[in-house]
Amino acid sequence: MKSIKILLLLSVVNLSTAIAQEPSEDEVNAMEKIVFTCKRMPTITFPLPDRDGIEMYNFKSYTKRIKDTLSEYPTIEHSNYNVNGKAFNSIFEPCMNKIKTTETKLYGNSSAQQKVLSTSTPTTHSTNHVIPTQTTTNTTPTVVNNRPNEKARDHLRGAFMLCDTAKHLKEKGKLSDKKISLLYDPYHRAIEKAQAEDSRVNNWKKETIAECNQLITQQYLVIEEKKREAKALAEASQRQAQLEREAQSKKEDETREKEKEEDFQRRLTRAKSLGYKSLEQGITIFLAKLKHNDLSMSSAKTSLVLKSYKDRFKVSSIVGNQIIYSYMQEGFDDFRIKQIAVAKIANRFYEEDTPLPAGYYAFTGVREFTTVLGATKQIAMFKMVEEFH
Repeated sequence: MKSIKILLLLSVVNLSTAIAQEPSEDEVNAMEKIVFTCKRMPTITFPLPDRDGIEMYNFKSYTKRIKDTLSEYPTIEHSNYNVNGKAFNSIFEPCMNKIKTTETKLYGNSSAQQKVLSTSTPTTHSTNHVIPTQTTTNTTPTVVNNRPNEKARDHLRGAFMLCDTAKHLKEKGKLSDKKISLLYDPYHRAIEKAQAEDSRVNNWKKETIAECNQLITQQYLVIEEKKREAKALAEASQRQAQLEREAQSKKEDETREKEKEEDFQRRLTRAKSLGYKSLEQGITIFLAKLKHNDLSMSSAKTSLVLKSYKDRFKVSSIVGNQIIYSYMQEGFDDFRIKQIAVAKIANRFYEEDTPLPAGYYAFTGVREFTTVLGATKQIAMFKMVEEFH
């Protein structure tokens, strides 16, 4: 009986000590981290479609985060401290059961027992927030002023989860530039929201924030700088290529102009050898100069005219020893027929719609004639001097 009384007395003392014990700030943060992770832990569906998929990866990552935290603060395992309006152990125990059940399905009973942290050994205290009446003058715990509010801490925990993902990928050698870019925006937004919610965030978990900024933010800025440099180089390369194309095009234009000039000089030399003073390029242009008095009748008769691609004259009729060539000129309010007469060459067949042959033509004058409607018209007269073959 005496031994039983002693045991009961020791139990009462231990219980009083446990009730009176206030969890430290680090323990509270650990409990909040576990609750936050448990709420976001995915439920694995079976049969499992992909053991290397994102669902499986998140489950393993969250499970490891919970176990690591519990390993660091084992005394919180059975705590009934109030976290977000609920006792911690009422959230933690179902969460661990979920992990145990899932790992049993994944690895079997023996492996699951090794993977899941045991929750069978109770601690000797309960971190209830009740403080017994004592004779001391002041029992109010000291308030930590640099601790942000719950909403800010929640945003910050979200940022740290993204940071943990980056650390895991880096350990596996899979933290590519693309993945850093994908992690940066949600991480940066979470940090900004936490800072906007409570400015004390800037002085809380400073080392962790600095480490995450170095891993994600600084790397992202380096990546963006590389992108800007690559873009600038690409734009410079495009500008250089454009300049080279323009220079090549200019060179080709100059070459064509030079060839045209050389061809004109060669043809002018030929015209002069045939006894003419100048060379006009194109019968249509030649007629326009006559029409606008840019070329006198006497000068026209001493010029040789070279048929150009714009001269679309075709045989339309034969009048005596003259072949009438004509075409419909478009681009005016109405359609106008352009006509010329070329001296007929003996022993040649002139079928209707036959194009005017390429060659040199000499202007011989103007002939007037009366149309079937009684109108008087003038038509320019030419003769072929030399034909191109």
